[in-house]
Order: sequence, then structure tokens, then C-alpha cells
Amino acid sequence: MKTILLQVNRAETDEGVALVTAYHGVKTDNAGALYDRVAVVQADSLWLNMAWDECCAKADLMLAEYLATSSFTTTGYQASLHMPDNWDERWATSLETHLRSLFIAWITAKWMAVAMPEQENHYAAKASGLADDCMKIIHSRKRPNPIPPPFRIG
Repeated sequence: MKTILLQVNRAETDEGVALVTAYHGVKTDNAGALYDRVAVVQADSLWLNMAWDECCAKADLMLAEYLATSSFTTTGYQASLHMPDNWDERWATSLETHLRSLFIAWITAKWMAVAMPEQENHYAAKASGLADDCMKIIHSRKRPNPIPPPFRIG
């Protein structure tokens, strides 16, 4: 059994959500008015706290099959997974990267449902694809090395 640790930084997640939402606010025809409505700002911290907690709980559910321990605080999310021996630990970095992107997409989709409903499905679909990718990585296994045929003389 292999143990891997996954971590998602809360500040980086909030920054990612703020970046995406600000981008939507300034890259439209009605930029001035839309920015004030769409961009996540410091005043939205209570809402972000709620979305963060929900996101951490969703991650626990997604990882449940291999989850040994998890914790989430106002600063980050950590999950320790017990993976089978034939799981390739070289995938751990990719899994963590996908999980970080998933947190941003989940929270952005939730925010867009309130601030810009026409974009909610885009981010929900992105989150769904990232969750699927995480599960593919988790369920990938090393293939056994084939046994070469015996060497025959003559």
C-alpha cells in the first residue's frame, strides 16, 4: 500500500476564482457594470468560506474509496490516500494539479450560478471533466511487465 498526500491551498484557490471572475467582468461588451456584479472581491469572503467548505466535502466524497484521512481549514485542504501497490506514484503531482483546478472550477461554477448564470454550465462542465480526470488518474494502474519467452537454441 502506498500513501500519497494531496494539498490544495485556499489562498491560491481564492486567487484563481477571483482571476476567472474578474476576467469575465472586464472581457465583455458591458464591462463596467458587469465587473461589479461578476468579480469576486474581499467582501464576498463569507460566501467563499461556505463554498470552500462545500468543495472540501465534495473532494472527500470523490476520494472516499482511497481516503485515509483528510482535513480542511481556512488555509487549505489535505487528503492522505492509501493507494494500491500497482498505482504509479508518478501520477501524484498530476492528481494534485487536477484537484487544485477542480476546486477553482467547482467554486467558480457555484459563483456563476449567482452572478452570471449563463456561464454556470460552462464551469460546471469543466468541473465535471476535471473530476472525471481525477478519477481516471486514481484508478490507473501500472501494467505488469510481460515475461519474455524462454530463449531457445537451435
